Amino acid sequence: MPPGTDASLGLTITDAAPRSYRAQIFLNGWNVGQYISNVGPQSTFVLPAGLLRPQGENTLAIAVLADGSTPGGLGSLALANLGTVSGGVPVLPVFSPGHAT
Repeated sequence: MPPGTDASLGLTITDAAPRSYRAQIFLNGWNVGQYISNVGPQSTFVLPAGLLRPQGENTLAIAVLADGSTPGGLGSLALANLGTVSGGVPVLPVFSPGHAT
């Protein structure tokens, strides 16, 4: 993102077919949410400023857990712009203990 831009980003998970699984979402070592495919309604998860490094590298990791009762696998993923403005308040990075910086 360009400097001086304040953007709120999210991760959206979409499933095409009914599946039964859970997905743990980690951003730069922090657990930012849990998606449960057959329970709703949340499908977009905020990637918080401070945890998300807009001027650097980020690691997004997703652990998928399924019981085998339906075909497993994660649906499609997309970044979502939840709002963008010029300016804003500077946010300092919050590093996860034990996560490489």
